[in-house]
Amino acid sequence: MERVEWTPDRIEMELVHLEGMIGQIRARQAQLIDEVDRLELPRTDGSRTIVDWVASRLDVRHSTAA
Repeated sequence: MERVEWTPDRIEMELVHLEGMIGQIRARQAQLIDEVDRLELPRTDGSRTIVDWVASRLDVRHSTAA
């Protein structure tokens, strides 16, 4: 395995790359949450709202789920 030299520029590039990946994942989550809402899964699953459902299923704060 090649040893990577972690220069400041290399670190910044890696962080930007990772943030792009995180953004793609969050966008996909939003698409799936829209589908969950469309299917009315929160209601059939006992949650009052989609925010309650997201907070409980994804283990995030209500403010984040909103």
